[in-house]
Amino acid sequence: MMIDSLIPQNHLVSRLDDILDFSFIADITWDYGGESSDISPEFIARYLLLIYLYDLERKTPALLDMQSRIDQQFASNMAYRWFVKVDIGEDMPKFDDVINIAEKLGGRGIWDAIIKRLLRTCAENGLPNKQGGALYID
Repeated sequence: MMIDSLIPQNHLVSRLDDILDFSFIADITWDYGGESSDISPEFIARYLLLIYLYDLERKTPALLDMQSRIDQQFASNMAYRWFVKVDIGEDMPKFDDVINIAEKLGGRGIWDAIIKRLLRTCAENGLPNKQGGALYID
């Protein structure tokens, strides 16, 4: 079974994939070695966006619990796997590895700006947040 067949067209990740253009990220991260990274800058953006939209960081209080929970969610949630382009049977990068490479590819300021840009596109296209309400970006 292909993972594509598991994701309904009206699922949030499918709608995100339809409207978001991740091509600008390669240009932003190029100077930091984005083209030679073990984890692609597009993967990092998709991963961080899902963590934000599904509020995965706030659902567990302790840092180690949070990292384990995020790893578990991305390993087992087919919608998440589909959105970050990691098929069934492929190894999902671990939270620590993703964050470490994101730091090497410009750090928090760069990734905050990338995620805000993606969220702005979501808001402009009327995509709801995880609770179904409007998505507001400052």
